[in-house]
Amino acid sequence: MKWFRKLFWRKNRLKVWKARLTTALEETTKRYPLGMPIDLHISWGTLYNGSAWFNHKRNKATIFIQIPYDRHLTKDDQAILTQYQLSIEKLPQFILNHEYFHLLDVRALKGSHLRNLMKERQKLAENNSKYHQLMFEEQADQFAWSVLSEKIEKAC
Repeated sequence: MKWFRKLFWRKNRLKVWKARLTTALEETTKRYPLGMPIDLHISWGTLYNGSAWFNHKRNKATIFIQIPYDRHLTKDDQAILTQYQLSIEKLPQFILNHEYFHLLDVRALKGSHLRNLMKERQKLAENNSKYHQLMFEEQADQFAWSVLSEKIEKAC
């Protein structure tokens, strides 16, 4: 019985996060339109994580958000919570907005320009131990914080 309750709780918790983040994404796309449909995939994992992708034809985008079962925080997650004075409940929305900025950042690039930029960013990330201090990551964090703070101010 305990196993069943745990499974039921996890499944419902994922549905709640999916609904919350879908609503947040809809609000963000109204304010900052991307110009293409976006799929949102929420899944369980071992840590908070996110990624954003365009399909091959670049006419559809997908954002993946991973939420840990046990709410485990890495040092990077703790640094973000401290820097922006966020609660752990706001972290998935912060990650969503962070990944959305990456889509906005590269949406106009085509072909070799996009590939070159992505290769350059990947090399920078691999060679830098402080990944979150890279310019494009700080810009994405600032965007995520501004969108999230606007929503918090509206709610108050």
